[in-house]
Amino acid sequence: MVLRAFMPFYFVDNRGVYQYDSELQIVPRKNLHLVRLKDYQEEYVTNKFGTVNYQNDFKKYQYLVFAIGDSYTQGIGLPPDASYPFQLDLLLNLEGNEYKSKYGIVNLGLGGYGGEQYLLSLKRYIKVFGKPDFILVLGCHNDYEDDLRFKAFQSGKTINLIEGNPKFAWFFKPLAFLGYDTEIGKRVLYAIKNIQMGSFIRNDLKKSGPKKNDPALPPEVKCPAEREVHIYEEFNKIAQELNAKLIISWANRDESYPWLKNWAQSQKISFVDWQPTMDSVRQNFFVPEGNFHSGGHYRTWVNGIIARGFARNIRNFSPADRQPK
Repeated sequence: MVLRAFMPFYFVDNRGVYQYDSELQIVPRKNLHLVRLKDYQEEYVTNKFGTVNYQNDFKKYQYLVFAIGDSYTQGIGLPPDASYPFQLDLLLNLEGNEYKSKYGIVNLGLGGYGGEQYLLSLKRYIKVFGKPDFILVLGCHNDYEDDLRFKAFQSGKTINLIEGNPKFAWFFKPLAFLGYDTEIGKRVLYAIKNIQMGSFIRNDLKKSGPKKNDPALPPEVKCPAEREVHIYEEFNKIAQELNAKLIISWANRDESYPWLKNWAQSQKISFVDWQPTMDSVRQNFFVPEGNFHSGGHYRTWVNGIIARGFARNIRNFSPADRQPK
């Protein structure tokens, strides 16, 4: 009672939004519009396909755009209409005072996803919506860790406490109550996840081997984007096979941002370099870039800048170069 009254602990996401999936581990529930108050107003919206969209049909759009990523793409911390994919939709489709159904933006972002789940999600929704004309990927600093957790799930080394998981059956609800609705239980569950992740990272670093074949030196440390480069190579391969335009970027201000930017340039892949625009704004007046609540992530104005960067890259690719799919 003391913890709940004076030191409440909040998870970034809401367990009522997700359900178990044998392939992807977790997926959003379909036809969802959930609003909940905690230290801010949480709002979740999904369509009949389970994507973070208000639209249920993208057939009327001339071009199909898949926005792939984790919580930064999903739009955690803000209403769904403040996410970068929704703002990108408006930037590309508003002409004058009228909405033109030209670019259908499918928001495939989901909090907790890593690169492996990005790829699986892309392949799944190609079967649902058809081949995209544009594939947008916004990477994140924890993609590498999320991939380690996902691989552990695939090999049966970890169990996700999520509704629908057949390993829990009838006792899911009491366990979920203890883990998600009691203050002590939330802290215990959080600690267990951190301990597991530390173990996954240590084991993966051991596989990296000694630096320069010298046992006296520690394994070579790579930035998260470099550890995920095989994911971007696979996206590039798929985009070429689909005759789609791949556009990538990075969500965080860390060493991965310039690394991925340079790698994309070497591979002739479009990279959205949005951070200089954000810096320019903050040089003229101070405005916080993050939310001051447990949902965290970027404020609407930052998502708007990211959306403008993707919009410029999409417009620069002439639709006349090929026929719409």
